[in-house]
Amino acid sequence: MIANVIETEAGAQITGNQLGIDQSRVDFNLEAFDRDKFTEYEKIANDLMAQNNSINFYLVSRKEAEEKLLRLTTLAKGFLDEIKKVRMVEIEGVTIEACGGTHVKNTNELKEIKIIKLQNKGKNNRRIYFTIEEGARFPFS
Repeated sequence: MIANVIETEAGAQITGNQLGIDQSRVDFNLEAFDRDKFTEYEKIANDLMAQNNSINFYLVSRKEAEEKLLRLTTLAKGFLDEIKKVRMVEIEGVTIEACGGTHVKNTNELKEIKIIKLQNKGKNNRRIYFTIEEGARFPFS
């Protein structure tokens, strides 16, 4: 969610990532590095998670994915030509994009995204470290 917000709000592309249990990181190709903006991005991501959006998964041909989306991926390097099937992840009302990662079924399964560190990794290369707290934000009925 945080990567999508930064991509949408700042026009950044993902250049790398590492997902972990205790913390994760995402690298972005981003010229301007206004640290105050990242506080806003964190809030936007947490507000989106609070919307209780369902998450859907689809496996489609690469051609179908390219026809349906303006961009197949937010990855700066794109996909290899050999990839013929694409797993699409839709966060209802927020985004639909190609992604092979592990995902929850609903945004209510996550409580909060917390940015814990920002790094300037060189010209136009920015890195964020973050954690995700699990646990429903709202009681179930």
